Amino acid sequence: MTRDPFRELFAFAPGFTQVLEASRQGAAGSWLPPLDVYETKDAYVVVIDVPGVSLDRLDVMLENGVLTVRGERKFHPCVSEESFHRVERRFGQFTRSVSLPSSRVESDGVTARSSDGVLTIEVPKAAAAQPRRITVVDTSTSIEAEGPTSASVAPNGDTPFAPKEAK
Repeated sequence: MTRDPFRELFAFAPGFTQVLEASRQGAAGSWLPPLDVYETKDAYVVVIDVPGVSLDRLDVMLENGVLTVRGERKFHPCVSEESFHRVERRFGQFTRSVSLPSSRVESDGVTARSSDGVLTIEVPKAAAAQPRRITVVDTSTSIEAEGPTSASVAPNGDTPFAPKEAK
């Protein structure tokens, strides 16, 4: 069997990317909650796992197309560190940033909701970024005689090919 170093690198890449991001953040974060980003017709949606992080310890900001979520998960306040036999969960501050196309987002309508330790942030797309259906007008008939078979609306709201009134 032949070794494929690129396949090995790509298999290693997801974990390596998270390690690189953690080292880039340095003291600003001691753990990185996983996140997903997807796009719908009307918005960009960011979903972040933040179990054990209280809402008063979360800060969500959108600036110049960069969505930043900061937070902190406190270590067990009622138990001394000496009492633990094993600690696998991560605690402390975190910062996650996601770049969105700044010219395509509407910052005024951003919503954030939390349920069962999952934070969901919806960033609406700007009206110009949303798909728009354009009506095609059949102008093969004489405009003076009968007018077009369908009306179309121009971007400024005018109806350039409105049928003429019958005499």
